[in-house]
Amino acid sequence: MSRNMRYLATLDREAIGRTLDEWHGAHPGMGVLALLPEAEKDGVVLLQEVCRQRGIRLAGGIFPALTEGGTFREQGCWLLCLEHMPYLALHENLPSDAAGAAQAAAEIAAGIKTWLNVSQQQVPLFMLCDAMVPTISSLLDELYLQLANRVHYAGANAGSETFQPMPCLFDGERLIQNGVLTLLLVPH
Repeated sequence: MSRNMRYLATLDREAIGRTLDEWHGAHPGMGVLALLPEAEKDGVVLLQEVCRQRGIRLAGGIFPALTEGGTFREQGCWLLCLEHMPYLALHENLPSDAAGAAQAAAEIAAGIKTWLNVSQQQVPLFMLCDAMVPTISSLLDELYLQLANRVHYAGANAGSETFQPMPCLFDGERLIQNGVLTLLLVPH
C-alpha cells in the first residue's frame, strides 16, 4: 500500500493528527481526500477541525461502505495524501433540469479551464457526485462539450445506500448534498 494512502479503522483525533503531521512534514503543500462510510458521517466535523488546525485543505465524500483488505468496512475512513493540493471546487444546489445542468457544467468548466496546463497536456479530472443528482448524465455530457479531451475523466457517486438524500460531499468548511466535488489532479 502507498505511504500516501491510509485506512484508519476508527475516527480517532490523535490517529488522524499523527497521519496528517507525518504527511505534512514531507509535503507542506499537501491536501487530503477523505472517504468515509455512511455510519461515520458525523466524523466529517472532526476531519474538518483537524485539517483546519494544521492548515491542510480537505475534500471528500461519504459512501455506503468502504473497502479495505478485500472487505467492506462501515467504520473508519480512508485518507489519501495529495502531495500538492490541486484545484478543488465544491458545487452545490445543482439544477434538476437539462438546461440548468448545461449552465452548471459551463460554470464548473470555466473554473477548471483556468487551471489547465497551458501545454494542453491531459490531466485527470476526478469528480465525486451526489448520487441523488438527477442530471448527472447531462452534467457529464455538457462538461465533455466544454472540456473535450483536455482532461481524463474519473469519479464516483457518493451518498446513502438507502437512496435517501443526505449531505455526502465536503471540503474543509462545508458538508453538502445535491452537488459535485471536482479535483483537477495535476501533475498526472
